[in-house]
Amino acid sequence: MSDDLQENLTFLPDVIPKKVQVFVTCFSGYKLPGTASVIPLSLLQGEDILLVIRNILKLHGKELPDAVQDVLVRKEDAGNPLYLYLLTARLMLLNSEDYRRIRENGDGMEAISAYMCRIVQDLPGTAGEMGCTLIREISRHLKNENVFEEACLLAGSRHGLRISDLEAILAAEGKKFSLLSFAQFVHYISELFFRRDDGRFDFMHKSLREGLEAAYCTDNNTAKKLFLHFSALDPEDSVRINEYTWHCIRAEEYWKLFAYINNTAIKSASKSEAAARDVYGQMLTDHGEFVLNWISNIHDHVPKNNLAVLLYFFNTYIYRERIYMAGGTSVNLPVMKKVYETLLTLFRGKSDAPLFELCFAESLEDLGNITLETGGEGSWEEAGVYYTEFIALLEKNRENLNLINSLSENEAYARVGYYYEIGKGRENAEKAASFYKKEYEAAMALREKDTGPDGLISSGLAKNNFAKSLLAAGGRENLRQGLKLSCEAFQEEEHLSYTLTDDFYRHECAQYALEVFTEIFQTVWQLKELCEEVPEKQEYDILLAPYMAASIALADRLNREYHTEKARLAVCNTYGFASAYYYAGKNNDKALFYGKKRADGMEAMGRDYGTESYQGEFRSILEAFKRSDKPAGKYPSAEDNKKRALSDGYAKQALNIRETKDKGNFKLGLQLCEESLEISEDLYNRYGNPDSRTEYAAALRRIINYLETFGGFSNNHSAKKYRKRLESLSSGQPQNP
Repeated sequence: MSDDLQENLTFLPDVIPKKVQVFVTCFSGYKLPGTASVIPLSLLQGEDILLVIRNILKLHGKELPDAVQDVLVRKEDAGNPLYLYLLTARLMLLNSEDYRRIRENGDGMEAISAYMCRIVQDLPGTAGEMGCTLIREISRHLKNENVFEEACLLAGSRHGLRISDLEAILAAEGKKFSLLSFAQFVHYISELFFRRDDGRFDFMHKSLREGLEAAYCTDNNTAKKLFLHFSALDPEDSVRINEYTWHCIRAEEYWKLFAYINNTAIKSASKSEAAARDVYGQMLTDHGEFVLNWISNIHDHVPKNNLAVLLYFFNTYIYRERIYMAGGTSVNLPVMKKVYETLLTLFRGKSDAPLFELCFAESLEDLGNITLETGGEGSWEEAGVYYTEFIALLEKNRENLNLINSLSENEAYARVGYYYEIGKGRENAEKAASFYKKEYEAAMALREKDTGPDGLISSGLAKNNFAKSLLAAGGRENLRQGLKLSCEAFQEEEHLSYTLTDDFYRHECAQYALEVFTEIFQTVWQLKELCEEVPEKQEYDILLAPYMAASIALADRLNREYHTEKARLAVCNTYGFASAYYYAGKNNDKALFYGKKRADGMEAMGRDYGTESYQGEFRSILEAFKRSDKPAGKYPSAEDNKKRALSDGYAKQALNIRETKDKGNFKLGLQLCEESLEISEDLYNRYGNPDSRTEYAAALRRIINYLETFGGFSNNHSAKKYRKRLESLSSGQPQNP
């Protein structure tokens, strides 16, 4: 990772699980993740400074007079341990020439102390400047000026240089590299160097590199030397692969950078990834300035056929690098948006070749995705403009989709389907369904060509996306068709989860099957509410029983074998559905058993990930189970008091989901509200006392508030239905369940 990315702590995730601790040192003022705690470190003072000095000397078997130590303590940057090391290292360089000068002015310890005090007083006051002075002095002691130039080359590199690199760069200038002098140089200040696995020598401290660069590399001459050297290396040299792009950027070699990506990097995934890492890192460092200058300088002169290559590089590698570097999301979205807008403005209409148009289409999709992620007023409408042009180019070039591997037709339709899915209103829900249908058709066509795991998983995902969009669009016929597709997807994924030999694929399929089961369960629940489709408990059981049994078996297996956050959440949800299913079947023992398993799973996730929503769900469920074990005395039957406690637990879980406004869990929260309402209504109908009436009214108000929070035509319509029931209850009119 580059120093620039390290300096901005981009490698840290936004949320760090409680079980993981990362210790980093940084200057004050850097934005740290929200879960980080800061321990301020003050500069060394007083006795601590003397203790550091004495231990450095002790490490080298040396001592200094007290008078010299007193002068060291008073230096400007003495609170910095690195600066103290550099000062003492300079004093340990005293040789016969120094002692000759001492004898000229006196003899004994007093003369030596006075000489050392004068040296210390004349030394620079900061670590960077002190490092330059020390290296200059070492070069003078070794009587080899090339040593200082070698240090400047190391400073100008990113991750150091090998002996062979130093030798070649000096030879190009007609100078001779001395291995002995370099070894002595490293030996003099060995604590300031480390050697990488590939043989590169590098400075341990960035302040040394910065000091040398600021003083001696200001004319960009060192950057040019290093670029020419890396250009001359074997293209397959591992150091060249990882450093060439960075040195292109440093030397501002715009055309060489484009030529490298176009002719070399794009033919190799590893070279493209290395190049993308450096270009992306530069974008974060200078907020896109270099990349924007680069694109602006070359776009008018690049052959049309090669424009597609540059777009492909951004779409495939730069965009992927952004996703990998999750910790930099808050930094990089505005930069990425600016870069992509510039790309599209400069490249629009440059060519009508299918390959170019497909690459341009994918850039439009990327910009649409980035715009949605950036958020803000008008972002949804702005993203829609990009998605509309994206689909137009995609459909124009459908027969040429095999020209570019990174653009899959079914995935493209799924992305636009998702765009409309997050929009409001019935019209957007219907548009989402139309695009998910196209995704499904494209995936089924792909499956005929690819009968392996990728093809099967892709078709299963498309089936379930289409099914979910039908459910969101509403209507009895859509529900029926959505249920049929969800059941097919579940059966396929469940089968794959047992038959595939690759463990990763097997577990992924099992996890996905549980996610599909969520849709089956909720769809059957909705059909049950519509009365016509599932009028009796027996038919309800016939529909759900086989899927319920299979999903519990998969959940138990994933619980034992697979521990990603997403898989664990799918397992917890399945246990929750099992609890609701058995409760509806009047099997309270099993309902409590699976409810407790869900509660335990949520507790573990809250503990491991520190996520408040997991912990909140657990607390609600746990409270309900505690009250179930010791029923309150509102009703004469202990069983009815348990039901009331379970209703409270469902209500509190739904409240947590409503407060987060998480659309992804909307159906789960609605189901919990309905469960609570069903119990409250049953108790009211049987007892009719003030307590049961109050709780029934509260359950009605809760489901009304829940539906109105999430909004939408269908939800508001349902809320009106429940509001009429609440009005009837308040007026004392008979209930009409």
